[in-house]
Amino acid sequence: MTLEQIRSRLYARRQELLSMNVLVLAGGASSEREISLKSGHAVVDALAGRGFSTALAVISEQGIALDYFKALGPGNPPSEQSLSLDTQSSVASLVRHDVVFTMMHGNMGENGTWQGLLRLVGLPFVSADVKGSAIAMDKLLTKRIARTLGISTPRWWSGADLATIRSMIPAGVERLVAKPVDQGSSVGVAIFDNDDAGWHHAQAVCEGINRPMVEECISGRELTSGWIGHGTEPVGLPVVEIRPEQGFYDYRAKYTKGASQYICPAPLADETRKNIISDAGRIYRELELEPFARIDFILDESGRHWFLEANTLPGFTELSLLPMAAASVGMEYAELLETLMLLAVERQERQGAEL
Repeated sequence: MTLEQIRSRLYARRQELLSMNVLVLAGGASSEREISLKSGHAVVDALAGRGFSTALAVISEQGIALDYFKALGPGNPPSEQSLSLDTQSSVASLVRHDVVFTMMHGNMGENGTWQGLLRLVGLPFVSADVKGSAIAMDKLLTKRIARTLGISTPRWWSGADLATIRSMIPAGVERLVAKPVDQGSSVGVAIFDNDDAGWHHAQAVCEGINRPMVEECISGRELTSGWIGHGTEPVGLPVVEIRPEQGFYDYRAKYTKGASQYICPAPLADETRKNIISDAGRIYRELELEPFARIDFILDESGRHWFLEANTLPGFTELSLLPMAAASVGMEYAELLETLMLLAVERQERQGAEL
C-alpha cells in the first residue's frame, strides 16, 4: 500500500466522511492531561476548519465523566456547556456521534480501557484497538515481543521497587534509565550512573511510580518512525531525529518550544534508514497498532539501532512528530486527521464484515 492509494480512498469517500459527527476525547486522569487537552483542541479546530461537525468532550480527572462538552460546526462559534455527568450519561453522549478521536494520552487513554468502551458501543475510533493499546502501553511486554522478532532492545530489569531492581543489575553496567512500565511522555524518567548518588536521584524522580523498570542506557541519536494504515499493508513515514538542546528528550524537551530540534527526514545512511523503518513496521504489524503509531529508537555510535517503545497515541500538538513526518511527504495536518478518520471507519467496516 502507498500513501497515494490511501489518499485516493480518502478522496472517494470524503463527502461521506463530512456527513459524520466527529467527537474528540481529551483530558482524563493521567499525568499527561495538559498535553491531551492541547492535542484535543488542535484536532477539533483543524477538523472544524475543514467543514466537519466536530465536538470536544473533556474527560474529568476521575477518568470517565465529562467535565464539559464543546461543540464546533462550520461557521458556528464554539459553545461550552458545563456538565456533571455520571458514567451512564457520558456513554449516552458518546453514541450521538459517528466517529471518535481518542486524544487521551497516558494510562486509561492508551491502555485499552476507553478503546474497549468504544468497541462496546460500536463506534469507530482513531487509535489502536484494545489489544494493541494494552500491549504497547506495557513497555515490558512490548520489549519482549520486539526481542522475539529479533529486534534489538536495551537490557532491562523490573521489580516491585527500585531497591529490588538495583540488586539485579550485573556488575559493569555504568549508565541506566529508570522509568514507569505503563506511562508515557517521559514522565518519571531518570537517566543516572550506577552508583549510590545515581540511585538516590532515580528514587527521587520515580517516587510514587507503582511499576518501575530499569534499562541499560544506550547513548546515541534519538529517532522515531511514524506509521499509518491498515495492519497488513501500512505506510511508513520518514524518520524524524530528535535533538534536545540539553539533557535527554524529557517532558520539558517534548513540549517546550525551542527546547528540542527536529530533523525530518533524519540524515541517515540508506541502509540504516531502511532497517529502522522496516523494524518499526514489523512492530506496528505485530502489535496491531492500526490506524497509526510512532515507534522510538536509539541509534548508537556503531550504527546499531535499538527499539525503545511504541506510542499508540502520540501527541498531536504543533510540536508533535507524527504530523511533522506526514507534512514532510506533503500531507498537511488536517488531511492526516481525515486519513486517520477514514482508516478508523474502514476498520470498523472490516470488523463488521467478519462477524
